[in-house]
Amino acid sequence: MILIPKRWRMMPVVIAAGMTSVLVVGCASPTASDGEEQLSPILATTSIWADITSEVLCGEAVPSLIPIGSDPHTWEPSMATRADVDASLAIITNGLGLESGLDDIFDSARANGIQVVELTAVVELLPTLAAHEGDQSEDEHSEDEHSHSESGLDPHIWLDPQRVIDTIPTIVEMAIESGFDRNEIEVCGEEYSNSLRELDTEINNLFESLTDSDRTIVTNHDSLGYFADRYDLTVIGTVLPSTDTSTEANAADLAALADLITSSEVTTIFTDSESSDTDSQALAERLDINVVPLLTSSLTSGSESGRSYIELMRTNANAIHSALQHSGQP
Repeated sequence: MILIPKRWRMMPVVIAAGMTSVLVVGCASPTASDGEEQLSPILATTSIWADITSEVLCGEAVPSLIPIGSDPHTWEPSMATRADVDASLAIITNGLGLESGLDDIFDSARANGIQVVELTAVVELLPTLAAHEGDQSEDEHSEDEHSHSESGLDPHIWLDPQRVIDTIPTIVEMAIESGFDRNEIEVCGEEYSNSLRELDTEINNLFESLTDSDRTIVTNHDSLGYFADRYDLTVIGTVLPSTDTSTEANAADLAALADLITSSEVTTIFTDSESSDTDSQALAERLDINVVPLLTSSLTSGSESGRSYIELMRTNANAIHSALQHSGQP
C-alpha cells in the first residue's frame, strides 16, 4: 500500500493495474492527451523524501512506498509494491542501502527504463560513527544486519537541511526528464530551497544558546551524525552499534557505553519513534537518565509535529535543544 503525504486538489489516478485508485494531485504533472488516463509519475521510498519531492514538484502528490511510521531499515515490500514501481516513471530513493528490501525491485525497474535516483550519490557523505572511530565491532554482525553500515558511510543525509538543498537540483532534473515543465519546477525548487535555508538558520539560532559542555549526545542507533555535524554537536556513542536499527546491542558494548555516559555526564538518550528502543529504555533506567524519542525516519499522520519534513526537523531540533539545555537537571 502506498501513502500520500500531501493533500492538494484531488483527482483520481490509478497507480497500478488491478489496484484500488488513489487520490493524487495534478498540479504540475506531465501533459496527457484528452481522455488518456494519467499515471502518477513519481514515487519516493520514504514519506520524508516524498514530502520533499512533492514540495519541489510544486505540490504534485508523491506517494511513498514505505508507509508512514515504518522503519525503512526493516520494512519489507509486498507484491503491490512492485506493481506501484512498475507503473511509475521515476523513483526517488535515499540509497546507501537504507531501503535494502527494495533492491531487487529497483534493479528490475532500471532494466525497464524507470529512473531510480539515489540522492546519497549527489551529496557529501559522512562516515558512520564506527568507521570514524576505527571501530571494527560491526564486523561481528551478519551482512543482512548492516547492509548499509558496512560501507562505512552514514545514509541519514535528510537530517541536514543543507544536504537536502544539495539534492534539489537532482530532483528537478529527474522531474524535467519525466515531462514536468522546467520553468515551473525550477521556480518551486528554488522556493523550497529558500524555505530550507530559513529552517537551517532557525535551528542554528536555536542551538547558539548551548554551551560546549551541553553539546554531547547519545542515540539509539547511529542516525544523528549529519544533524550533529551541521549544528556542532558531538555523538559519543550509540546503543545499537550501527546505522541500521536491525542490528542488535551486545552486553560488552552496552557496559562500555554506560561507563562513557556516566563519565561524560550525559543525561539523555535520543531514540527513534519508528523503531524499538527497548535496549535504550533499559540502559536509561539503569543509569537514571532520560529518553527522548525523535522522528528520524518517517513523517507522522494526524500530528502537526511531523506532518512535513520542515515540521519534523523543527520538532526534533526543539526536542534535542530542550534536553541538552537542561542536561544538568536529569
